[in-house]
Amino acid sequence: MKNILSIDVEELFHTEYANGYVSDNSYRTINNIPLILDLLEQANAKATFFIVGDIVEKYPEIIDMIKSGNHEIAFHSWDHIPLWDMDVNSFRNELEKFLKIFPQCIGYRAPSFSLDQSTKWVLTELYKFGFKYDSSIFPFKTPLYGLNKAPLDPYHPSINDVIENCDEGIWEFPLTIYQILGLRIPASGGFYFRFAPFIIYQSILEKNKRELPAIFYIHNWELDPQTPKIVMNRYHSFITYYNIDKTPMLFKKLLKKFEFISFKDYLFNNSNNDSS
Repeated sequence: MKNILSIDVEELFHTEYANGYVSDNSYRTINNIPLILDLLEQANAKATFFIVGDIVEKYPEIIDMIKSGNHEIAFHSWDHIPLWDMDVNSFRNELEKFLKIFPQCIGYRAPSFSLDQSTKWVLTELYKFGFKYDSSIFPFKTPLYGLNKAPLDPYHPSINDVIENCDEGIWEFPLTIYQILGLRIPASGGFYFRFAPFIIYQSILEKNKRELPAIFYIHNWELDPQTPKIVMNRYHSFITYYNIDKTPMLFKKLLKKFEFISFKDYLFNNSNNDSS
């Protein structure tokens, strides 16, 4: 089974835990995207790049860089403002701005995985604008985000209850959670990838025999050797920087051991998803 790889393209100052500490909004994406594309090319891996629109507006050439490697481009908000802090009109404006730049976009991921029962109105808007899928549900409750009772497999979320499966609408691809003895363990990437021993990720992916892909994500700044080191409180610093110096090496190991494709490739290669 080929798993799905996603790169969340944002600047460190966009992130929920770092943005209150950053005084210099320096952009690193134009420097780290080529490094990431080289890693993917070496591994013959394909990925979906969920991009913050603010970065594309500043560096439109990033679109061509990513497309040249036959990777997918998807939307990750305009300024990385969580859905909890937005309303319908501001969200529509974001979608319209990004689709003017890249009208072929069919995928979305909310900043800070902020799709939940209070922001389920987003599903209606995505459908209206022609999006085919979302990957914003984190089926594990954290201090910042997550829905502990959300489905673990891809499903069509109801516009009335975001964790309820229905027969129509866009696809939801929840981030991968490993379940053992009724307990849910995050196994989807980001901080969890930096925190857990690599052998655990290897074991989880090797046991992924349900004929469904694991959904893995990583941030571009986690793979950048020159990501700024910001002084912040101990908890935020731990989540942001723990093991970050080793992340590129761990990511290379992951790419070497497992095959990865984009969301778009998965959808259009699986007729049972009714995506043709």
